[in-house]
Amino acid sequence: MGDAARLVEHLAKRAVNGCKYTRRMTSDLLRPFLAVVVAGFALGANAESTDCAMSGSALATCAASWEAVFAAGNQLRDPGQSYEAGYFDGMVVAVGYAYLQRGWCPAAPFNVNQISAVTAKYIRANPERWGERSTTIVLEALAKFAPCKK
Repeated sequence: MGDAARLVEHLAKRAVNGCKYTRRMTSDLLRPFLAVVVAGFALGANAESTDCAMSGSALATCAASWEAVFAAGNQLRDPGQSYEAGYFDGMVVAVGYAYLQRGWCPAAPFNVNQISAVTAKYIRANPERWGERSTTIVLEALAKFAPCKK
């Protein structure tokens, strides 16, 4: 097993053991997400990569990269695009778990690709929101996908 594979395995186990909400997810669900993140960092972000957290418009760029990578069957050909896709995945998951059952309330277990796809679609459909903070946009997308009952 290579170093990257060992790192993915270690992070998957740590995530599954470390958070009560991730216990529902198996390491099999986390592996594709972590593989994209690790590959993005392993390939190295070039100077043209976008910092997705800087703004909604930067997040839109990363969402488009995620959609392109996903549409290509997770083939990581361009280091910058791979980095942006991994960053986007990581951000969606981080915001999702931070606000789970407080800002959005999925009725059934979800997977990383599902919430990333929903978020990317929301970002693409709402360019007027791109001037806002990226975390706000992600939470809005997830809340529209799975609103909490009041």
